[in-house]
Amino acid sequence: STSGQAPSPRRHFAFSPGGLGGAEARIWVYGGESREGYAHDDLYELARVGAGDDWVWRCLYSAELNQLSSIGRAVAIAGPRVISVRAHVLSTAHETVELMQLEPLVAAEANAPFAEDLAGELQRQVRALEAFVDATREELFKQVPAGDGAALLAVLKALHAVQAESARVEYETDLLRDVTTYLHGQEGGAEAEALARVEAAWRDARRQAPERRKAVKAPQEEEAARILDAIVALA
Repeated sequence: STSGQAPSPRRHFAFSPGGLGGAEARIWVYGGESREGYAHDDLYELARVGAGDDWVWRCLYSAELNQLSSIGRAVAIAGPRVISVRAHVLSTAHETVELMQLEPLVAAEANAPFAEDLAGELQRQVRALEAFVDATREELFKQVPAGDGAALLAVLKALHAVQAESARVEYETDLLRDVTTYLHGQEGGAEAEALARVEAAWRDARRQAPERRKAVKAPQEEEAARILDAIVALA
């Protein structure tokens, strides 16, 4: 007989018998999609209880998945990890390859230790993302006095970061928001508030970036002329 929290009906999921260390009385099921095409990001374990015929399902991991990111995504369980490969929909290139280690999930007999570890990692990642956004904004809005090449370079680097890092910031924000929902429900806790601030600050930086680029155009041209004059003088 089976009991516990079983996965919902699905197809195209990753399946692995045995688990870690050759434990044959164990089955893992990861991901897949519903009949309606909804992609899942979750991991279930079916384990035998004792030496009898009783089996128990338990959910080791579950999070919301951006459905657009699941297009062209393939998953597999290999040893102690889940491998997720997402192919670019317009080419044969592999856009991203992600790994999820299974030992911490399987080793936890209860969810509390894993939740504590995940909460600590969530706080660290949110702080790192918040620090990056704050530092970029600080550089972006620096005043550029005449002849101050260092201040001009800082603003130009920040303008480049706003353009080059936007996809990463948005992806990490969405990913961390999914983790906060998993840990704290829809309320999200302090991390959700921090992510909302990060999102608003980054959106404001992107909105103001074109004006900042215009503002530093004259100092940039002056600095370019100064460097050219120095080169001519050396020649």
